[in-house]
Amino acid sequence: MRCAIAQRIASLERRVVEPLVLTVDMSGLPQAWVALEDAITYHAKQLVAWSVGDIVREFRGGWQRNGTRSRIATKSILAIKGTIPGGHFHTPGLPNALLFPRAPQPRQEAVGTFAPQVT
Repeated sequence: MRCAIAQRIASLERRVVEPLVLTVDMSGLPQAWVALEDAITYHAKQLVAWSVGDIVREFRGGWQRNGTRSRIATKSILAIKGTIPGGHFHTPGLPNALLFPRAPQPRQEAVGTFAPQVT
């Protein structure tokens, strides 16, 4: 039993955690965390308007006719051109009730009945 647990822990330690890339819209509003392959796909389809941050990974492809190897590098934050499906439905982290708390008002007891007076 102990050997199986030690082997499982060793296999988990060997796994490489792939970094994620943050995609934002053109105004800089965060949209989603995507895998590196998705980020490279945005680059290949020329959907990246601008990027910020350090280079996370460089993917190398095949050889071109002139003898150079194709390469695509992605940074940690990508602004995606156009609309992102499901985008622009950003829920603010703090609603107005939390931003502007109101002190509880003391309740006023009704002393009598308030009927309109006819004169």
